[in-house]
Amino acid sequence: MRILHVFDHSLPERSGYSLRSAAILREQRRLGWETAQVTGPKHTLAAPARESIEGFDFYRTVSPASALARLPAVGQLDVVRRLRSRLKEIIRLEEPDVLHAHSPCLNGLAALGLGKPLLYELRSSWEDAAVSSGLTT
Repeated sequence: MRILHVFDHSLPERSGYSLRSAAILREQRRLGWETAQVTGPKHTLAAPARESIEGFDFYRTVSPASALARLPAVGQLDVVRRLRSRLKEIIRLEEPDVLHAHSPCLNGLAALGLGKPLLYELRSSWEDAAVSSGLTT
């Protein structure tokens, strides 16, 4: 089985999200499954288009640079558009059996309808994440 994981961000950034992601990858590899990984444009650490971290190769998606992409709704649509385009490239290269998109929902939207079965993993809603981060009450 070959799985293409679609992450918001990943190692080397250290967060609960990236550490959980790495644990999932290690366990799937232990089971003998092959994985490929891509991060969306919200991965904020500067990185090449493809990099190896702790034995995992990550494809990166270029961050939006335009002023329009910084607008709330337009920016979210731009994230989906850029990631969807990158996913099409990676699917051709990696030929995965299944796509595993991890929240936020922008990753799932980008992965919809690309000709592969899609598993979407909701880790937390934006509202819950904002409250637990102290951004809102």
